Amino acid sequence: MVEPQKLWFWRRSFAVTIDFIVASLIFVLAFTLLTSGTSDTLRLGGFGMITRICGPTKVSPEALAAGNKMMPGVDWTNAAQCNIRSFDITDNRVIVLARHDKQANGAVFTLSVSVPVDTSGNPVSPFYLDWFGLALFLFASLIFLTSRLRATPGMKLMKLQLVTKDGEKAGLKAVILRFLFAYIPVVLIIALGFGTLWLVGVLSLSTWLLAPAFFAALVIALTWWRPFELRRSLPHAPLHDIWAGTRIVRVAPTPAVEAITDTGQ
Repeated sequence: MVEPQKLWFWRRSFAVTIDFIVASLIFVLAFTLLTSGTSDTLRLGGFGMITRICGPTKVSPEALAAGNKMMPGVDWTNAAQCNIRSFDITDNRVIVLARHDKQANGAVFTLSVSVPVDTSGNPVSPFYLDWFGLALFLFASLIFLTSRLRATPGMKLMKLQLVTKDGEKAGLKAVILRFLFAYIPVVLIIALGFGTLWLVGVLSLSTWLLAPAFFAALVIALTWWRPFELRRSLPHAPLHDIWAGTRIVRVAPTPAVEAITDTGQ
């Protein structure tokens, strides 16, 4: 049975970052070949490394009507045109309509919508392919992790491998379960964050709620990644690896072999 003594948290993080940047760059380049990077029918909302440049603008009646259709009954107070670029290659032009209201507790509550527009500032209805790129990234990760490599390219660079708790190659079911379990703390922390912001912004509760919410998010993350601190019998692995029956291990370096020349002496 394989029981790693370290979590390799930072190596894991760097591996995922490397994999995502490389995969998203390949996807953005492929998208650019199909659409020349600018299209009013197919777009990327912002995928991979993103730059966002915004400035004040005059809003056409058509764009304002499109914003009111997205969120009716709001008297917009601010407008800006933004150009969101992925790897400084693709263009996603939007007009952001916003309204800012200061609450009794001092917090500023903001409502906003983003209206996709063409070069003339008229609203368009593009189909965004960001979700498709993310799906391809996850699919490619599944292929690499269930292959003989047992690692994605980023993991290979970080000298990490995914194996079962018995040290064997992980099967497709185990890898899928691991992915699903890994998103549980992410969903919990996002829900906690948005729930707290809603209580502060909409119900005008005290902004001091943000402090215990941050502490609760920290507890969720630490409990998920270091459950063995609470129960010593558990292996040194995060919960998604424990539940999926997988482990992340570091590949042992190959020992150097010295060439011995027989001189006949």
